[in-house]
Amino acid sequence: MIEQVRLPELEKLHLLSINVERIWQNQVAVMSCGIQNLTRLTLSCCMNLRCLFSSSTVSSFVQLQCIEIVGCPVLEELIVMDNQEERKKNVVMFPQLQYLKMSDLEKFTSFCTGDLDILEFPSLKELWIYACPEFMARYKRTINSSRTGHLLISMPVSYTHLRA
Repeated sequence: MIEQVRLPELEKLHLLSINVERIWQNQVAVMSCGIQNLTRLTLSCCMNLRCLFSSSTVSSFVQLQCIEIVGCPVLEELIVMDNQEERKKNVVMFPQLQYLKMSDLEKFTSFCTGDLDILEFPSLKELWIYACPEFMARYKRTINSSRTGHLLISMPVSYTHLRA
């Protein structure tokens, strides 16, 4: 039985119909498989996937430019906070991420429901959220209560390069 797979040159990863709750369990698992060059991550029809990253693994995906998640019905959040590392401020950043598409995610409620101060996407140019009823229901109340009608996200999220 293979216990460890190393893919140091992998740039694109498409996972279809895998039966797991989490892809990477911790930062050691992420670092040992060598995905530091990953630029594109696509997940389709992963029926048991509940979260994509933990707060300790996100920093390993510095080259990631595109995330696409489609048809993962129990996915609740992108990032789950863990206590593996002490931080002065809980900041999670995807420095190179330019494209984020999430669709047909029935249980998706938030980017992160844990104790996170800032979630930052400084290079994000396209954000697609489609058919994510729990996420939209959560923020519809915010939109309706806002006088301006703009989407206000209660957790600080930074989208520096997002185009309209």
